[in-house]
Amino acid sequence: MNRTTVVTGVLIASLSANVYLLVTRSSGTSGSATSPSVATRSERRGELPVLSRAVPARAASGEPAEGEVNNPGTREREAALTRELLKAQAELEEHRPLPDRFQRGGERSPETEEQARAALDRVFGAKPGQKPVYTVECRGVVCSLKVDDELDRNDWMRTLQSSDERKLFRGMSFGVAGTYFEVASAEYLAASRYADSVFKVIKSSPAIAACKQRFPTPGEVVLAVELGPARDVRVTMTGKLADKDFGACLRPVLEQAPSQVAAVPANITSIPHNVTIISVPSPGAPQSPAAPVERRPTGEHVAREYREAQAQARVTD
Repeated sequence: MNRTTVVTGVLIASLSANVYLLVTRSSGTSGSATSPSVATRSERRGELPVLSRAVPARAASGEPAEGEVNNPGTREREAALTRELLKAQAELEEHRPLPDRFQRGGERSPETEEQARAALDRVFGAKPGQKPVYTVECRGVVCSLKVDDELDRNDWMRTLQSSDERKLFRGMSFGVAGTYFEVASAEYLAASRYADSVFKVIKSSPAIAACKQRFPTPGEVVLAVELGPARDVRVTMTGKLADKDFGACLRPVLEQAPSQVAAVPANITSIPHNVTIISVPSPGAPQSPAAPVERRPTGEHVAREYREAQAQARVTD
């Protein structure tokens, strides 16, 4: 479980406790509500706290309990805490490993499988009338991929990750236990295209070459596009050169870039954590154009993991 997951879990436990205390304090009774410690213990086991157990039912429904003073301020705070708890739960679920999300996904999703097959057919060069070299099963937006054993594992994994179709998949997980991926929603794809349009404006600016020439200290900056609460778009910059002269030279370009593309589509509520890297090479080193990179990791290096598992199996035998 990564750091983001742990932080989100702690937030859920804290919010559950706050809602519980607010409800019991305003109603004057604990009823049958579960103690906040249940949510905390549950989270330590890697399980999501169930909202109906962690928060009395009326906190979610908004209905006052018997004997409760109908205080608008109290109910407003209670509703706000409940909304925050639901949001935190959704974020924690999103950060679960893909195999876990697949197992918890419920019934199969033929619509998602159809989306995935359209992209996978292009990746694997499937021809009409021929049986595909893969099978895919999707539950919700997470899919399990199985590829025929006769195909070289290293080759098809490399092809899958470098293909243009990769953009359809929001995340991937490879390992000896299986291959899993998440199919991106239409909103996610639209947001990703928007971020790419901002990156394109930045990379096409002649100021990049000028800044490199003026400030040749080797290093890099990492750029990301973010959507603020007021739907204001800004480009953030981190990296070795972000707070150096090179970063200061680039900053006007970053500030102006969002205004040089179309407005953010109304259906976009967030922008994927994709980044682009601009490097200042060492003297004499070849320069390469900045390229978008997906921030979210796709898991362990699958080829090495697979070989290590095979070697371990041979030793065991």
